[in-house]
Amino acid sequence: FIYMIHLPDIGKIIRNTLVIALGKILLGTVMAIAFSILLNEIRIKFLKKTVQTVVYLPHFLSWVVLASVVVNLFSLDGSVNQLLAGFGMDKINFLGSNQTFQGLIIGTDIWKEFGYSSVVYLAAITSIDPGLHEAAAIDGASWWKRVWNVTIPGMLPIILLMAAMNLTGILSAGF
Repeated sequence: FIYMIHLPDIGKIIRNTLVIALGKILLGTVMAIAFSILLNEIRIKFLKKTVQTVVYLPHFLSWVVLASVVVNLFSLDGSVNQLLAGFGMDKINFLGSNQTFQGLIIGTDIWKEFGYSSVVYLAAITSIDPGLHEAAAIDGASWWKRVWNVTIPGMLPIILLMAAMNLTGILSAGF
């Protein structure tokens, strides 16, 4: 520990770890909650199940497989840079740039894991008494007011539980 504390870059190392871990937790939670609320609004059962399956699928894939997809998309010769070149823009070294790498790490983790979290949040939404939504609608609450005052408070115990479970990976940044 003494050796580690005296490293010249220890501040940068700790900051990067915390930024990546907190970015994954906060953005992943917000995206999963928003997605589950929107997914709950889909009334066509086949479409709802299809979207849920497609979003949930990356959770079951290995990091090795997903890393190869990310490398193929974001390398200097990848699809994203070819698209940028097609619009006459300069190529960006996503995988080697200090400015883009943190966002890429956070984004890939969210892409892989928010499907699982959204299924858990969707289960929490289905456990909310529909009578509460009906009463709010009768009282004149808009869709957004019903989400803010009925759905999110009904999901709060599960949100807190998932946040507590996600905190265990804060020092490892998920790896």
